[in-house]
Amino acid sequence: MNPALSAPKHGCAAWFLGCILYLFLALNVIGDEGIIGLLSQSIIGALFSIILVGVAWIVGLILRIPSVARLWYSNALPSISVILLALGVLYYGRDLGFITTYISTDANLPLQDLHPAAAFGSVFAAVFGTLHFSSGIRSQSDKNKIG
Repeated sequence: MNPALSAPKHGCAAWFLGCILYLFLALNVIGDEGIIGLLSQSIIGALFSIILVGVAWIVGLILRIPSVARLWYSNALPSISVILLALGVLYYGRDLGFITTYISTDANLPLQDLHPAAAFGSVFAAVFGTLHFSSGIRSQSDKNKIG
């Protein structure tokens, strides 16, 4: 079986990671809303993650190009690198300057938080790396199909 077509075996892990990272980003929003905020953001995070997994699967079709597939599926380094880079931007993005300023509706005070492009891009990259994770171990028939 072509490894580029076997991404659904990592679909649940990618979906779960997307949910967890969404909730991590939503902590600033739900911090003072209590259990209702946590439950509603969990549902929104699950739906958001389903959409991200679908988009990551569609974008992953580029991995069917033989030269790209040969590089991506040769070992686990590309997948792990994408996931670690995404997590690094999520955790250290504010320190690196990937911030934007919001105005609090409660106190009319400016708040700085991670820029939405950095946040959503990093979550997408982590979901993509997880969905198309490769251990680098392929059978001989998979090598013949890729090239």
